[in-house]
Amino acid sequence: MGYAESKTIAVEEIPVIDFSGFLKGKEKDSYFVAQQIREAAEGVGFFYIRNHGIPEDVINRAYQAAKSFFSQPSSLKQNLKINASHHGFLSVGEARMEESEKIDFKESFVWGLDLPDEHPSVTSENP
Repeated sequence: MGYAESKTIAVEEIPVIDFSGFLKGKEKDSYFVAQQIREAAEGVGFFYIRNHGIPEDVINRAYQAAKSFFSQPSSLKQNLKINASHHGFLSVGEARMEESEKIDFKESFVWGLDLPDEHPSVTSENP
């Protein structure tokens, strides 16, 4: 699998997507927001979301939890090493693009919804 060449962009070029239309629950508005997300993900590769409805307190607690986790000694973080479901801690150099020989100098914690083994998304041939 090939990956796009990296590029440098100005902060002002990062799309800011208003998520409030999606939250209205109307198909037309949701489709428009989804279309903007797709264009941003395919073009720039990332984006900002505003009017997402997540309370500031929840965001602040998430940042604090991440800061607390990543400030721990490596030996403790390794207790939560990435598992067969691809959830957990990755230390420096473990999150690497398949074909790249370059080391990724970051730590990561991958999380998501744990699905039962019999769920169609788990049993499917398509990841």
